[in-house]
Amino acid sequence: TTEGDFHLLLTNADISPTEKFYQFAETLLRLRKSKAIGINPMIVDKKNLVSRTNNDQMSMELKHKIAMELSHQAQVTIEKGKARFQSDTNPGHDCFVFQSSILDMINFGDMFLGYPQWGGAVHFMLDLIVDKYENTSPKRYGTFHIGEQRTWRTKYNSNDISSWKELGNDELQHLYSCPLILEKSPPSDVHTLQNLMNCGKLFKSRPYRDTQVPGFVQPGYEDVYLSKDTDHLTGDYLKQVFLRTRSVFLSWLLTPV
Repeated sequence: TTEGDFHLLLTNADISPTEKFYQFAETLLRLRKSKAIGINPMIVDKKNLVSRTNNDQMSMELKHKIAMELSHQAQVTIEKGKARFQSDTNPGHDCFVFQSSILDMINFGDMFLGYPQWGGAVHFMLDLIVDKYENTSPKRYGTFHIGEQRTWRTKYNSNDISSWKELGNDELQHLYSCPLILEKSPPSDVHTLQNLMNCGKLFKSRPYRDTQVPGFVQPGYEDVYLSKDTDHLTGDYLKQVFLRTRSVFLSWLLTPV
């Protein structure tokens, strides 16, 4: 990194680093001269762990001891090669390490961690503007998640959408611009809905010279964004995102309450 630069880490609270994660991340950034990396988590199945029952009557010291025991068992499971990844098509974007100078390039807006689609949005933004961004699935020194309940997954309930229908059109129209809206039903969870609207604010296009750039590009870095060798740059692409998400959103409006 340059003088005064440092590294930032964004991740979910249920993601655990392996014992050598930080050395691995620093080495990857330095040797490959990467400016940002996304680390996809390994899944450690609960059947490979022996856990004592946790309850509210336990002291914090005992809860901490149990957590450390589980972490150690998970490490052993990983070292034995028994951990796995979610899938190639859905690796789980939930941990990122990048140079602080990227904050000058990307406006992260109001998106908050822990709710969809923050990880996909950060992965998308880094991939679109950072010259040396690498998404990786390390099999030993990365991160892990115990179990795969996937309780974070967006809840869709066509009978419970009153929370978002009470919002004003100005707010709801931000959904048009979020490229991560692919579902056929609206989220019933108000926090997920808010994050999707926040996503839309970041990807909403704005004019720049004779083309358009998404809103997450900080002023002064438009040419950096446009020089990136990717298919997702042109105003035509942003228009396609708008049309696709608008069609999904209109189907939500027709959902009976």
